[in-house]
Amino acid sequence: MLSLDIARFSVKKEAAKGYLGLLWWFADPAINALLYWFLVVVVFRSADDEFVPFVLLGLVIWRWIQQSVTGGSNAIYSNSGLMRTVHIPKLVFVFKEVTVAGYRFVFGFAAIMVIYFLLGYFPTVAYFLLPIQFAATLVMILGLASLLSSLVPFFPDTQQFLPHAFRVLMFVSGVFYSQERLPEKLVPIYRLNPFSGLVDGFRAIMMRGEAPDFPLLIYAASVGLACGLVGFVIHMKYNRLYPRIIAA
Repeated sequence: MLSLDIARFSVKKEAAKGYLGLLWWFADPAINALLYWFLVVVVFRSADDEFVPFVLLGLVIWRWIQQSVTGGSNAIYSNSGLMRTVHIPKLVFVFKEVTVAGYRFVFGFAAIMVIYFLLGYFPTVAYFLLPIQFAATLVMILGLASLLSSLVPFFPDTQQFLPHAFRVLMFVSGVFYSQERLPEKLVPIYRLNPFSGLVDGFRAIMMRGEAPDFPLLIYAASVGLACGLVGFVIHMKYNRLYPRIIAA
């Protein structure tokens, strides 16, 4: 696929910018783990041994979602110069950005696997469910990125709004806390957020050795499919007009 070829070129180009190259994508979550361990265990002297792996996994998953969606949503604007010289479906640029973010995530997730092994969280039979968890998350990412990318050319200020929106979403999606810590009356509202089920699904598999909440996974994937369908229709309608819309 063209988007994969462009993504590989982007990854190689980005890796060549520094001496560490792709190794930095592996080292970044490891450094974060050390920082959280120092703050929680040394500074605050917390007795909760699970807090650091709990938060670290949530942050790595959230970074994957955020970088994929924000990068994909801005794909048309960031490739506006290329669009004027080559006519290709604009969704190719969206898939490219999501693929590049996925490459980064693979390195970060590999680091998490090593850290979990060192902390005593060994793979269980539940790990066989990880492909389903990844698939549901990717469907949500692609759907939301496709929808937002179709709208950003009409509403350019969305590019400045999205980082703030994701910062708020991070705090209401269970990255730093579990559902059990919420008042019972807030749990139904919490579960309406499709991101919360995605984040907790990875923790269920990797920390508790359990199956994820499949109704929440189906719900998140359904939201992603609905967003993707709307985004696809808008892209097909304005595919040839986006360069002129951006230039206007």
